[in-house]
Formats: sequence, structure tokens, C-alpha cells
Amino acid sequence: MTFTRYLFFSLFIFPIALFYGQEYSFIPYSVEDGLSQTQVHSICSDSLGNLWVGTGGGVSKFDGKSFVNYSKENGLADNSSVELKHQKGFVWIATKKGISRIKDKQLATLEISSLVKDNHINSIEFDKKNQLWIAIQNVGLVETNLISIDDFSVEKVNLHNPKPNLFIRSIKCDQKGRIWIGGKGYIGYLENEKWNELILPSNTSNVSDIDQDSDGLFWISTYDRGVFSYDMNQNTFTHYDQKHGLISSTIRGVFIDSKNRIWLSSKNGASRIENKTIKNFNKKNGLLEENINTISEDLEQNIWFGTDGSGTYRFTGEQFVNYTTRTGLPSNYVMSICQDQQNNFWLSTYDEGICCLKNNSTLNYNIKNSAIKNNTVWSSVCTKDNQLYFGTSGGLVKIKNGEITTYSNESWLPSNKITSLYEDEKNRLWIGCSKGLAIIDKNIKYTFNTSSGFKGKKIRSICAFENQIVVGSSTGIFAFDSELNSKKITLDKSISGTIYCLENWQDSLLFIGTGNGLFIYNKKSIYQLHLHTSFSANYINFLKLDHNTLWIGTNFGVFELDLKSLAASTIDLNHYAVANGLKSVETNLNASYVDKKGNIWMGTGKGLTKFNKHEYSNQKNINNPIAQINDVQLFLKPTLWKKYSSSINPYNQLPEKLILASKKNYLTFYFSAANLSRNSSLSYQFMLKNFDESWSPNYQQNSFTYANLPPGNYTFKVRASTDNVNWGKSAEFSFKIDYPYYLKWWFIVIEVTLLCLIIFILWKWRTNVIQRNINTQNLVYKTNLLSLEQQSLNASMNRHFIFNALNSIQYFINTSDKLSANKYLSSFAKLIRKNLDSSLSENNLVSLADELERLELYLSLEHMRFKTKFDYQLHVDSDVQTEAIKVPAMFMQPFVENSIWHGILPKNSKGEITISISYKNTEDLYFTIEDNGIGVQESLKSKGVYQHSSKGLNITSNRIEVLRRLTQKNFEIIGPKQLNNEKDESIGTKVEIILRRNPDEKIVN
Repeated sequence: MTFTRYLFFSLFIFPIALFYGQEYSFIPYSVEDGLSQTQVHSICSDSLGNLWVGTGGGVSKFDGKSFVNYSKENGLADNSSVELKHQKGFVWIATKKGISRIKDKQLATLEISSLVKDNHINSIEFDKKNQLWIAIQNVGLVETNLISIDDFSVEKVNLHNPKPNLFIRSIKCDQKGRIWIGGKGYIGYLENEKWNELILPSNTSNVSDIDQDSDGLFWISTYDRGVFSYDMNQNTFTHYDQKHGLISSTIRGVFIDSKNRIWLSSKNGASRIENKTIKNFNKKNGLLEENINTISEDLEQNIWFGTDGSGTYRFTGEQFVNYTTRTGLPSNYVMSICQDQQNNFWLSTYDEGICCLKNNSTLNYNIKNSAIKNNTVWSSVCTKDNQLYFGTSGGLVKIKNGEITTYSNESWLPSNKITSLYEDEKNRLWIGCSKGLAIIDKNIKYTFNTSSGFKGKKIRSICAFENQIVVGSSTGIFAFDSELNSKKITLDKSISGTIYCLENWQDSLLFIGTGNGLFIYNKKSIYQLHLHTSFSANYINFLKLDHNTLWIGTNFGVFELDLKSLAASTIDLNHYAVANGLKSVETNLNASYVDKKGNIWMGTGKGLTKFNKHEYSNQKNINNPIAQINDVQLFLKPTLWKKYSSSINPYNQLPEKLILASKKNYLTFYFSAANLSRNSSLSYQFMLKNFDESWSPNYQQNSFTYANLPPGNYTFKVRASTDNVNWGKSAEFSFKIDYPYYLKWWFIVIEVTLLCLIIFILWKWRTNVIQRNINTQNLVYKTNLLSLEQQSLNASMNRHFIFNALNSIQYFINTSDKLSANKYLSSFAKLIRKNLDSSLSENNLVSLADELERLELYLSLEHMRFKTKFDYQLHVDSDVQTEAIKVPAMFMQPFVENSIWHGILPKNSKGEITISISYKNTEDLYFTIEDNGIGVQESLKSKGVYQHSSKGLNITSNRIEVLRRLTQKNFEIIGPKQLNNEKDESIGTKVEIILRRNPDEKIVN
């Protein structure tokens, strides 16, 4: 075992203390990027978020992705622009020779050549009434009375010259509507049609610019005395120049941003005054070109610098602050960061040992001035007892109370190359090496390598998860329990190679960073989270948890993941790259740290970057991108919309109140959005109202085609976002696809009319056919009925009955019983007549009264023949109206005859027949025929002389079925059925005929 102690105060070689600073990021744009020219005179932003840059060679519009340039060839009054203003949706461009105005695709120029002549314009401004003021050299201040903001023409002109030979450089309309002018030899304002001159301290009068802050203070920049702050209410001045800390006393322009900060431009750089504190920007802290002409701000609150010969620069702000060798670091390759209890920051570098940031100075410890054995430092940790440990390629370095101890070639160290360090809750130090793992538990040291059965190598990350310590290595993930027993975690086959980083969130999710992407282990399964379409985004260098936010370092920049959004339908994921302030998109392995103030420190390939969380919270979601529809095409071809619509929007050249023919239903929409700092993260959602049910998934393409649209009214909507969570205002385009002639109302009316006529003709024809068939069928039914009636008559008046009746009459005559003979003959004749009459009735139906009379005649004749054999009773309920009810003629006679001949006559004693007619359930009429004869079963057994072979019952049933069809009367026959007593002995026979009421038939009482 060998180790070296090194005391700071005991050696002649000391670490050298150097002052360090911080560096900001400025993103340059020049002619190589599409800018029209590099001499920038003015900058402004429009309502859609585009940046407009006025140069000496034209005007450029920038949406964050590309430039569109305008010059005299496009209609500008002149290529040399002087000042840009955005007013009421228009960008006003003041050139030396005239004024132009642009909105969407329309460019127009104001005709004022008679005013300008051989002179040139210096400045423009709009007052509270939207009237345009123009400063023209050798002419003075021109007040133009525009007819309207949309009508680009001048009604009349007023000329103001508060002082002879004025050289006006700046015009400003203040919060109360007063017009201020400043220039060489004069500064003053117009109030109540009177000019008032303002005398600056020390008689300074070489004014370059004027602006007013939100507190009402006027800021007046000069070419020789810096800048003055003027309180008009108190009539007091506050002076700032180079002696007070400004970068220069020669100030070209003043600009006040949305945070009420004052920006000053000069040839030596820029100064910012905030709460009376001055901050300068020059090459020392990252500004690439110091010759600044103008400063402005876009809708995203980015500050832009226009230079005199180097194009324009976007200041990425103080959200990201960089530290490099230019600002005092010993190396740009920082591999690890930690913070001690004295709030000093300790940096592990790849090639220059250890660096301490302390009191605005750097202390560097390397192999030349300390006991460190190797300048390549991979990892670091500050323990709870304020001991610092560093993992190097030459062993473990410990710094405690100013004393450095290096552990190299130790028996308990698997190897000298230490790539990860971690302190657990039990204050044990875990040491990840290239050939295994070591643990220091107070004075006890544990070694895990191939000799001890541990298969983990090249350990890059260690963290706690579910009361275990998990270790990421080149051979997978291993979990150690409280007894330091290890087991390998089974991973998905898609996870291969080295596990570079691990991070635990609330013991519910374990994030795994590899060279093939980011994976999430949720205790049950492992799945991949895709960060970006770029292949470089799959190489995960570090993972750092900050409460519910996970910071992910890749070779494609840094991603910020809101972990709570993982359960939502849309993941809140922000991407940061060079355009946002990073020095490089390539981050270093496990080079991340969250300090005590919540700031995120990250090591990149070009230096150390600090993410200022306070600045971030002020900047987040300041302005969501606003989408606009640039073009609409039919069948993927440029379309001359004047052919299809009489109304064309004069600005975007798109049709209004568009109605397309049914076959013109293949439309492509082209759209875009401006975002100057995160344009690469732009995504779009769109929908076609009345066609799509919801917004589309997120797309990065800026066009979409709808093919074969059905007729209808539609509105295409598109919106943009940079984080897929917060969406800007949508752009809309409405149109209508007309119905083809065969779907229009008049054609449909004709079709329906013809169809109804055809259906009516077919229905009429079919009705006639059906009626003929019904008539034919009824004729057949009537024929059958007549035949059945005849059979019924024959059956009811069968030869036996007639023969016996005549014998009975002869018997009465021979016995000289003339009265009985006459009575019998009279009844017999009456019965025969009624039977014949019933055959002539409609549908063979008679009234119930006639039928009862006929039945009474029949029973009286049979009773006269067989007095001693039976008696009969006929009961009709009082609520039965016999005259109103229609029944088939002779429909009960066969059943009565059956009771007499097959039930009563075979009986040895006198029988009785009961016939009753009554309503049941107030609807159905029951005809009941009941006798006390021998019964059905005994009758079937009997083959004697009393056997009667009659077909009357079958004929009656057939008659009733025919009548059911003809008359729609619902008859039902139940029986004959045998009646038995309690001893199961026959006591007679019963037949029920039921006449059921039709649903549409009213009951007559």
C-alpha cells in the first residue's frame, strides 16, 4: 500500500490563484446565414415573432430558421435602411430615400420623393394617433397626416423646425403623446403645438438617441458625455459615463427592454443599466464583435445586437453562463463538479487535475504542485463530514482540512482508474473502478472484483434504489442489499453496452442512460424513452435529478424532462443546444451537479456551463410561437386563386370565402411559425374542422395534404409549440367544397319526386294485383262456404233426423194426437225454413237471436221425440245483446246434436243439456254446451245401435275457419272434452266456443 499526503503550507510549490470570470453566449448571423448585409442600422420584431433587420444593403426577415431579403428589386424605396418600426401589423422601413411598408406578402412604398429630394431620412416615429413623423436631413421634422393606417397615402404634410439647420437623429413619442426630437445641437419636445427645448447639463447637445422607460424617465444618449436619465417631474438629471462604469462615453443608441433595463450601444461594446447597476458586454465576456450600432428585443425577450460590419448577434441571456479557459479555468474539459460546505466549487478536469472556484478565483491542483498522481480526474464527491474525494486515473484522492491524500495501488482498490464515487445514507463511500468496486465503511474496506465473484467492470454510475445500491457497469446493472450481497438485474435485450449513468426518482422509477438511449425501469418492466429523432440524442452522458425534473446530457445537447408529465398524454420535454447558450451540444460523462441554489452545472466539450434556474423561471414560456398559413395549393401545384374566388386577401394573397367544385378536393396547406431561440424544437399540430375529430399528433413538417375531401364547410387550423405542451395562437383558413349537381337540393327534389311517383305506380299496380287475388280468394272462400253450408244443412238435417221426424209425425197422427202432430210438424217446417234462409245471409252470418231461435226449434223437436231421455236449459246473460252480435248459422247445432246422440241417448237414465252464453273478461263471448251423458271415452268405446256417424263437427270447424278469413272474426273451439268427478268417473261432456273481440272492434253492451 502506498499513499502520499500533501500539506498546502508545508511545500515550496503552491497552487496559483487566478481570477476567473464568466462568459455569455452570443449567436452570430451574417451573410453566410442569409443576412442581406453586415452593417446593421436597425432591428425590430413583428407581431408574429419574426425579426426584421435593416442593413446598408436591404432588409432581412428572420424566423429563426432562414432569412427572407427585400431590396429595391422587391419594391423598397432604397437599399440603405435607416430605421424599422412595427405599427398595427405593418413593418415600416425608413430608408435614406423613402419609406416602405410590408405586411405578409404585400410591400408598398410611400410617395414622398418631393419631400426628400436630394436629402435623406434619419428617423421615423408614430404618435398616439398613428400619424407618421419623419426626420429629413436639411428639411426638418415632417408631420404626415395618413388617411388611415391601411390606406398608404398622405393627405397633407406639416413641417416643424423648432431651430434653424436642425440635424435630427432621433424621434420619440412619449407616454403622454408628446413628440421628442434629439440631434446635433438640439433636444426638445412638442406639447400643445409649442416646442420646448431641454438643456442638458454642461451644455451637452450632441444627442444620439432618446427613449423613455416604464417609470416615465427619459434616457438621452450622447456622442460625448455618455447617457443622461431625466426625471421630467423633478426636472433632475442623472449622469452615467465611462467614469461611472459605462463601456464608453460615446453612446450611439439607447434601448429599453420589456424588463425596464436600459441598453446602450457603442463602438466598444454594450452597457446595461439595471437598478442603477452597470454591466458591460465585450469580447472579455463573450461578445464576438464590439462595434455595436443598435440594440433591440424580440417577442421572446431575446436581446439582439446590430453591429457595424459583423451582422447581428442574439444574446442568449444569463440563463446559461459559461466558464472556459478564456475566463480563467485551467481546462475546458470538466468531468465532475461538487460543492463543499463552504460553498466552494470543485471541478474535476480531464487534463489539468482539480480546480477549486473560490472567491472569484481559481486554485488548480495537479501533478506539478500537489500529491495528485494523475491529472485525469473522472469523479468527485463531498461527504457529509466535508471530506472531498476525487477519482482519478492514478487512484483515489482525498482532501480534508487542506491536506491531500492519494491512495494508489492499494490492495483494496480493484484498479487505480476510478470513474465513479457515491456516499450512501450510512456514510459509506462507494468507489467504482475500471476493474470492480470498493467500499469504505469507516475503517473497514470491502473489495468486489472477479476474484470475489463480482462480474461488474468499468463502473460509471452508482445510486440508491429501493433500499438497495445499484451499480451501472459495462457488464450490466448490479444491486447490493444491506448486507452487501449483490445480484445482477435482468435487463431488456435492447439495452447493450456500458451503463453510463443511473438516477432514481422517488424509488418508483430508475432511469438508465446508455450509448443506445434512455431507458426507464418501473420495477415491472423496462422501456425506452425517445428524446429526439437525432441519433446523437441516444448517447446519454449524464442524468441529474432536480426535484421533479430530470436533466439529461447527450451528444445532441441537454434535455429537461418534467417527470410528472410521464403519466400524461404529452411529455413535457425541453431541448437546449448552442442556440440556447450552451458552448457545445456534446456533454461529458456524468459531468453534472445541482448546487445549493438549485442551479445546474454541466460539463461540455467546450467548457463548463451553469444553468441559472432563477433566470430560467423568468424566461420560461414567455411567448408561444404563432403559426401562420403561407400558402394553399390544389393538387400540389401553385394555384392562381383569382380563378376560384373573387375576394383575395391583399396581404397574404389567400382567397376569402372560397367555394370549390366537388372535384377540386385535393388541398395542401403550407404553414410556418417564427421562433428565434428554439426553432429546431418547433412542432405543429393541425386539424380540419368538420373532418378531423381532434388535433393531429405533433409534426415537424410544415405542410400537410388532405385528399378526396367530401363536400362540406371546412376550417383548417394549425398551431405551433416548442415544448409540445404550451401552444401558441392558431392560424385558420376557411373554405367550402361544393356538392356535385346530383347531390344538390333541387336535383334531390327531382329525384325524390320521380322516385315517389315510381313507387306510387308500383304500389298502385301491386295493390290492384293483391286486391284481385283477394277477390279471387274470397270467391273461392264463398264457394267453399256455400258448399259447407249445404253440407251443414244436409248434416244437420240428416236423413235419420228427417226420417225419424216424419215417423214421429205419423205416430202422432195414427194415435189421433193431432195437437202434437201439428205442433211437431209446425216446428219442423219452421226449422227447415230458417236453415234455408241462413244460406242467403251475408257471409253466412246471422244474428245471435236468430241462431238461438233455430237452436230452440231443434231442441224442442228432439225433446218431443225423446221426452223421457233428456231435458235442456238455455241461459243467455242479460248483458249479451243477441240482436247486435253476428254468428255463423247453425254453428252450435252439431255440438248439441253430438251431446244428444252420443252422450244422452246411450245413457240408462234421463240426461240434461245446458247451453249458456256469457261474457268473460268483458271482452270474449263464451258459448258453453254441457251435458251429463256417458262422456267422450265411453262414447268412443260404444259400437251399439246408438252410434251416430256424423261429419257435422268437422264441417262446422271448417266453416268457422273460412269465416275467420272472410269476416276477420276470431273464433276458437275448445272440446269436446270429458268431465270427471273426484273419483275420476265421467259425469258428462263440455264444449266451449269462444268469440274473441278484435283489437279494433268496439264492445257493444
